[in-house]
Amino acid sequence: MGFNLGVGGMLKGWHQDQMTIGATAFKGDVSHGFWAGVFNYRINDSERWYLSANGLLAYFPDQRAYTGARQPVAPGEVTPGSNESNNEQYLEADGDSNWVDAKLEYALPFGATKDSGMVDYQLKNGMLVSAPSGGKEWNPLTSGAMVATMRYFSRFQSF
Repeated sequence: MGFNLGVGGMLKGWHQDQMTIGATAFKGDVSHGFWAGVFNYRINDSERWYLSANGLLAYFPDQRAYTGARQPVAPGEVTPGSNESNNEQYLEADGDSNWVDAKLEYALPFGATKDSGMVDYQLKNGMLVSAPSGGKEWNPLTSGAMVATMRYFSRFQSF
């Protein structure tokens, strides 16, 4: 990639106490990119629904794809990118590498999240001083926290 410079930052507790936002950008001789994300956003101030989403738009000079570049594989030969392939079987070229990752979570109403969709831990000098969730007994329905998750991930690369 050569010489690159970048700047980035993250902020926790803005707008909502549990929410984190972040962004970074970099630029080099031939590469550039921008990443941004929001994590643990409580939807419409609901008690149990949380959304996290982040994505990258970037251009890289030497990205690799472990593929046969749309060339047919002869019978009996190893397909590039498969478990049996050689780590030298790849296509390398410049191009875009973009992705988005979104996650919707619902804190299930039993165990540690029975009364509230968020478990609150108290720390002192980085050490837990409040009672931990879970651990009192094996059954997560009474002492643990469970979250149902739906996730979307998409990636686009050009060579």
